[in-house]
Order: sequence, then C-alpha cells, then structure tokens
Amino acid sequence: MEAFEFSLPTKIIMGKERYDEVGQWCAPIGKKVLLHYGGGSIKKSGLYDRVRDALEAAGCEVTELGGVKPNPRIELVRAGAALCKEAGIEMILAVGGGSVIDSAKGIAAAALADCDAWDLYTGAAVADAALPVGVVLTIPAAGSECSAVSVVTKQDTHDKRSFHSDLVIPRFAILAPDVFTTLPRNQIANATVDVISHVLERFFSDSTHVTLTDRLCISTVETAMQLGLWLYDHPEDVDVWGEFALTANIAHNGVLGQGRIEDWGTHGIGHELSAFYDMAHGASLAIATPAWMRYVAQEKPARFVQFAREIMHDYAQDEAQLIESAISDLEAFFHRLGLATRLSEADLAGADLEAMAQSVVKYKPRGQFKKLSAEDCLRIYELAR
Repeated sequence: MEAFEFSLPTKIIMGKERYDEVGQWCAPIGKKVLLHYGGGSIKKSGLYDRVRDALEAAGCEVTELGGVKPNPRIELVRAGAALCKEAGIEMILAVGGGSVIDSAKGIAAAALADCDAWDLYTGAAVADAALPVGVVLTIPAAGSECSAVSVVTKQDTHDKRSFHSDLVIPRFAILAPDVFTTLPRNQIANATVDVISHVLERFFSDSTHVTLTDRLCISTVETAMQLGLWLYDHPEDVDVWGEFALTANIAHNGVLGQGRIEDWGTHGIGHELSAFYDMAHGASLAIATPAWMRYVAQEKPARFVQFAREIMHDYAQDEAQLIESAISDLEAFFHRLGLATRLSEADLAGADLEAMAQSVVKYKPRGQFKKLSAEDCLRIYELAR
C-alpha cells in the first residue's frame, strides 16, 4: 500500500426533492450566487424554478450563467470568471452533471487567479484560491460533485485538459434521485461507462497490499453494471437511481484510490476523441477501454486475469483466452447499452489517429500502470479501429 493523505469534505445531501433545501446550504457560504447550468432541460423539468425559488427564499442574490455544453469550453470558463469579478460573486452553484460542475470549478479558480484560465489546465499556473462551489446534480456519472478535478476543452487546438486542486472540491452536493428519471437512454449508457471507467483507472494498479480497495473496486464495477443495465430499460425507477447515484459518487470520490497508484491512461485516450470529434465522454471511454486493455494486457497480464475472473466472471484456463474473453464480454456489455466500441462503429474510421496520439502526451505523460508514449497511444487507437 502506498502512503496517502485523504479528506472527503463534500457534504452529500441525498433524497427525493432535496433541491428545495439548496438555499439553506448556499446562504451560510455566500449570498451572492452564480447559478451555473447547461441547456434548457432544467427549465423544462421545473428544477430551475425550484432552485431559484429556494435561493431567493434564503435571501440569496442570483446571477445566472447558462450555456454549458458537453465537453465544457474554456471560453465559458473565462466568461464566468469575468462575471464573478464584475458581480462580486461569493459562491457558485452548479446545477447539472459533470460538464456543468467542471465548468463551475474552472470559474471558481479562474475568478481569483492572476492568469488566463487555460493556464490552470496546462500547468502553467497553479490555483492558490477559489470561490466555494455547491452542486445540485442532474446526471450521476462523473463523480465531479466530490472530486478535486476540472476538465474542459479548448476547441481551436483540440485540447481537453484537466487541473487538480482541493480548493475546488464542492462544499455540498444535492443528489435527488427523482431528478434523474427523465434522462434519455444514451445518457444512461454514457453514465454507466463513465462510472465503470473511474473504477478501472484505480483497479489497474501495480500497488500491492491493497486487498480492501481491490474488493471495493470489484464490487463497485459489478454494481454499476447491474444498476446501469436495469436503468437503461427502466429509467423511471427512482429507487434504483438513488443506488446508482451513490455508486457513481463512490467510484470517483477518492476512496477507491487510497493507497494505490492510479492509472488514467484510458481517460487520456478517450479525451482526445472528445476534443477532436466532440464525442460524449462515456461514449469515448467505451471505445478507449477495450483497446487500452488489449494493448496493455500483453505486457501486464496478472491484473487482467483478476479482472477476468473476479469482475467479468470468466474462467477459461488459457491465460490469453481468458483475458480476451473478458474484454470481449465487456465490449458486449457496452453494446447492450447501445454504445460503439470501435471507431468504425462510431463513423470515425477516418479519424486522425496520429494527431490524437501526439495530443494525448502533449502536456504531460499519461498512464501509470503502463506509461504511454505517443507511439503507444497510436497503437491503442489502431486497436480501436
């Protein structure tokens, strides 16, 4: 087990319709609130009105910034930071999924930084302060409601990058499962893959004496697969949504990675599909994950044998056959969710593999279980064809 320090400061507020309490959670933190959200879905569902009413009842002064897109854009982060400075914003409330939360975190740090917002993502600058962030979650998937990570896209250079800072970990997150029952099937599928991938980035590790977190990772992946498949066919099941939301949170709140060296190579591969072709994050991971597995398993089979036997429940005696069977079974699961697992299936047979491979390692090395060079990334993309 590796040495570690761990804190989980986000207050989780779980339960149906608990977004009506959002004002009482925001007001003690800051009464000048930037309400940050995406498109029109929260207005169509009535959530927007419920949140605004709760904020105003608590005496909060609300400034709005909508327009967050999937694979959130650095331009909106810059605009949000400027708005916060102009309006004297005291806290940011993200009402949305991972993209909205990531954008809110970027704004929170950039609003108090003496640099361009993009410098935080390239590593040219480090956040030393941030506005507090709160969350009303609308899509349980990314786990961003408890994480220290923000990921945004700079479209003109096809860059999708992240920065990490404990300063942007949300103070609270409201998880109301009734909000999730109107999610379309494609978002349920993408959410399920996102949760699974977050766990696998921690499971595939060279760290030893990690039996407890091994068991937790295995159980979390199995649970995500079971619940995700059920919700894909029964999106109205509010009780299962509560379970899934907790599963998604545990997958990325940090607890599963304690004492482990985490990988994150698959996310690097997937991020370029989003940056170059605006692919949804979960959809990109459904393509990246099997290809990364096939490439890395050739060099480091032991963990893949454990994955095959304990997560996918394959029991072939031949090691190579066992691993391939497990990867194929994972692909079949993704197909059951209506997702492509090859570039050709996603109409990206002509994707610029060389450019994406170079971009993966443009700012920093990728991967820990296997450190990926640009040549490694190219081979993985070729396996994904």
